[in-house]
Amino acid sequence: MSVNKRVFGTPIREEVADILNARQGETTNLQAGESLEGRKVAVSNYDYASRLPFVRMWTSVKILQSADVEGEEILASEYKDTEVVPLYKLRREAAEKLNTTVDKTTVKEIKDKDGKTIKYIVKGYDREQMDYARQIYEIGNHNYLKNYGEVLPNEPLVFEKDNENVTLESPFKNESEHNPYMKPQSGITSISSETEGALGLIKKTTVNFVVHNFYDFDNIFSKYFLAPGAQIFVDFGFADIPNLYDPKELIEYSEFKKDGVQGYLYGEASDEESSNIGFVTKNLGDVEVLQGIVTDYGAKIRQDGGVECSVTLTSKNSALLSFATDEDIVMKVKSILTRGVLYLGLRAIVSSGDEDDKDKDLLQLMSTPNADASADSVETYNQNLLILAKQELSGRSGPEGNAIRTGVFVENLNADNTFITWGLFEDLILNSQFGFGKDNKDIVEGKNLQVKVNSSNAFTRWTSANKEKQHVLVAVPEDIPTFLYPEWWGADKDANVGAGSYSYQNDKLPVITEYDSEGNVIALKSYQNEGLSFDDDKLIGRIPIREVFVNVDTIVKAFESNSDVKKVIQEILDELNEEGDGLFDWKMKQGETDGEVEIIDVNYTISEIKKDEDNFFTFDVQSPNSMIKDYNLDFKIPAGNLGNMYAIQGMSVGDTIFTTNKSVKDAIATNVLDPDLIKIIYEPDLGNYRGQQLLDEPKVDSETFNVFRSVDNLFDTNVYKITTSETPNIIRGTRTDLTNKKAVTRKKDDQPKLSADDIIKTSNETLEAAGYKVAKTFKEYYKYKISENVEETIPNLLPYNLSLTILGIASINVGDTFKVDYLPNRYQESTYLQVTKVAHEIGPGGWFTTFDTAFRLLPTQTNILSSQITRDKIRLSPSAVASLALEDKIEADAGFWSYGNDVKIADLAPYMTDITIAYNPDWKFDFALHFKMARQLEGELKSESGYIKNSRGNFKAVFGSASKRNAALKSIDAGEWYDADGDGLGHSYYYENVKIWPPDFQLIPGDLYTVMIAGDKVGILHRGKSVENQEKYYESTFKFFQQYYGMNIPGTDNKYT
Repeated sequence: MSVNKRVFGTPIREEVADILNARQGETTNLQAGESLEGRKVAVSNYDYASRLPFVRMWTSVKILQSADVEGEEILASEYKDTEVVPLYKLRREAAEKLNTTVDKTTVKEIKDKDGKTIKYIVKGYDREQMDYARQIYEIGNHNYLKNYGEVLPNEPLVFEKDNENVTLESPFKNESEHNPYMKPQSGITSISSETEGALGLIKKTTVNFVVHNFYDFDNIFSKYFLAPGAQIFVDFGFADIPNLYDPKELIEYSEFKKDGVQGYLYGEASDEESSNIGFVTKNLGDVEVLQGIVTDYGAKIRQDGGVECSVTLTSKNSALLSFATDEDIVMKVKSILTRGVLYLGLRAIVSSGDEDDKDKDLLQLMSTPNADASADSVETYNQNLLILAKQELSGRSGPEGNAIRTGVFVENLNADNTFITWGLFEDLILNSQFGFGKDNKDIVEGKNLQVKVNSSNAFTRWTSANKEKQHVLVAVPEDIPTFLYPEWWGADKDANVGAGSYSYQNDKLPVITEYDSEGNVIALKSYQNEGLSFDDDKLIGRIPIREVFVNVDTIVKAFESNSDVKKVIQEILDELNEEGDGLFDWKMKQGETDGEVEIIDVNYTISEIKKDEDNFFTFDVQSPNSMIKDYNLDFKIPAGNLGNMYAIQGMSVGDTIFTTNKSVKDAIATNVLDPDLIKIIYEPDLGNYRGQQLLDEPKVDSETFNVFRSVDNLFDTNVYKITTSETPNIIRGTRTDLTNKKAVTRKKDDQPKLSADDIIKTSNETLEAAGYKVAKTFKEYYKYKISENVEETIPNLLPYNLSLTILGIASINVGDTFKVDYLPNRYQESTYLQVTKVAHEIGPGGWFTTFDTAFRLLPTQTNILSSQITRDKIRLSPSAVASLALEDKIEADAGFWSYGNDVKIADLAPYMTDITIAYNPDWKFDFALHFKMARQLEGELKSESGYIKNSRGNFKAVFGSASKRNAALKSIDAGEWYDADGDGLGHSYYYENVKIWPPDFQLIPGDLYTVMIAGDKVGILHRGKSVENQEKYYESTFKFFQQYYGMNIPGTDNKYT
């Protein structure tokens, strides 16, 4: 993989590792008899002194002349329908006529005094701006001036343009063109370059140089180098590289080659867009090429008339990230996200397969209200747009079909929420509004160091648990999810359509390069060539980041509450990461070039690291040939985490913790570096009480959380020792305890009164005392469920930092991983190092590179203290069930012909305990809840002896005929578990024998039940005394409704009846 496309978190590239091994006096990855040609071979007593560094700084500037603008007038009378003229057709025709692109054309309507359009003025650029003159200025090219002193006056420069040689007088000055005092040429004295931010998002480079001739400073360096926003290249490395590239050659290559500057510098033979092997690729490890924009500079005049200069370059991606988001920009972005994306998605649908608009759908859609339209017209158009979007861009529980193809999804079960893919957000908002390039297409597709956000090569983690969470949360009245996974991605699942997802159609999905054991490319896998696929990704547990749908409200809120683009993106990422429940950790990092920003999932990339130590390069710190110049290790406890670490240190063998708190997880990771330390207790021993009390989320010790036993302990141990006067017989009778309402008084009004909330609260506490974690909401339930798998797959970041300085090396990036051999054994066996910052210093003493690194713990280590047993003991609180917006069609009725009263789900909730969620994407209803009846019945339920009539509700399966109904029954079980009237399964009256309901049943304390939920419809099944002792027809009945709930008639809505 190209050095600038390497995946975050992977070991140092093999070619660079070979260079480092050669410095240490060994060559790895070589077999007996293998050729050494082209390989870095180990040299004992490596000669550092002979490796002299070089530094060059250069910029290329040109003067332009304006492009011609052509236009024409078109009378409205030329069109049959003068009320609505397809303006997009006018722009397309103009683009073809002027040999340009549609985005470089404009159409203006001219109206009469009555507001009627009388003509159109169409304009377009027929060619790009023309180069008038170009000059390349270099400092540090080691070529002594040929003309030392004044050059000939009026010396011309010759440029070639459109096959015509044009001789022009140069508008640019040459260095030492006017040098009466014969002063030396300018030169670089030192350079420093370092990454900033957690993942090296920004790179800053400071170059110090001296200009001896003030005329050169005035006419060249102050104008073209010490200028805010100037684009400057800096090259540095070792002077013994074969050849240094010619800047003129790079500029010309960028103008005529598709792969541009990036191909010239970083190209590899395996690249699909280029067969060129780039300059940096040829000299991996020995040279670095940077490009940045001037953000700071200074100049100091010396006594001899020379000028000491300093210029600070910041990577070009900072121009995008620092873009201010004022009110006008926020209003524009909000307009695009709330209405524009719906219009965009619908236009793609109505245009598909009907380019000439024969059905006039496109014409009608594009009849948008103009500035003169009334408020009624604008609002009517917007609401109709939303209605169309609901019809065409929605899905049952997430994006599907055309929503995936367009990148726009409208969720309309509980609210009108719009989602767009992260890829569409990058292209439509971040790049089109804040990127830098010649035009939108150039920004997205260009290879000349354009400034943009590009996450096309990044994956994020995907799990079936998150997909289940998404499906359930969309169906319940809780906060709408911040993000959604689509039903599929990449190539189209519908072979009849064959379009593919939005990012697939724009060819902006990951490409994976596979190598053989010798480092040769053997395959390029992509979604386009079917080397990558949706089905394979699901098995691996990943999805391209650009395919994830993000809630538009989350994006709009971030723009409204932040002052620049970087803060906007960061807030969005924080929201997504929080809802991801630790599964993924999206962060910004520098992309393929200094001008790009890439969003990556740190958890996905580092979870791919294997424990095989052969994957890591190891620095040999104390060997005779050690390249280490400086080496420092320090440990810092994060603020607020001291108590957690002290509590965990007090735990011992057999103690375990289950937690979703990141600070606690980090403390666990720090304390399990050495498994033997778990057996060690510092004295005096303060025990594990605090660790279990504060850190273990499921309250696993019932004695600890029984407040009465705790108080008893205070009394029995004489901590609480007092004397009072005795009051006999305050509790009535000798066979009664305080769980009886009549234990204290016979007066009904004075007896305990139990509210539903009190009962639910006590039920939850009882479960927690038995070792269960009870989630108060559906969202919290899945937070605990998803956290189960995170610890075992993601290496924790430890609060240890190691800094080492070596002789200069290039092509090692933030995120690269390696090991060092001079550490205590517990570090070497359990951890590896990850680069968090790279700094280069070049001066009279040479070139040196410093790496700041952090320790990561191999993920399985935390299992020592992480509880494996309690992870399956996660339950849902009845309060979450009580909040479900279900119809009131649960009828309590003990009679056959009589009608009872409808019972709300909130009335049943206080009787429910031990609740779990069941889900399968193939079920016809949304999801199911398994629960246990917790206590004796009261009120209406008690008066009706707990009998519930499912047959009076709306949860049912409907068929076109009785024969089809019976065929469906037999497909589940051919036995006699039903009859013509549905007895044993449900009720199917003789005049409605095509409908089947769940069977009626009786609520019995201590028994198990299953609630099936579809939208606001609900059906309940009696499961039995226990999982092992189930009702005879339970399994078959449950399976039947999984497959046949709803309308089973072709051509009807099969979702809810």
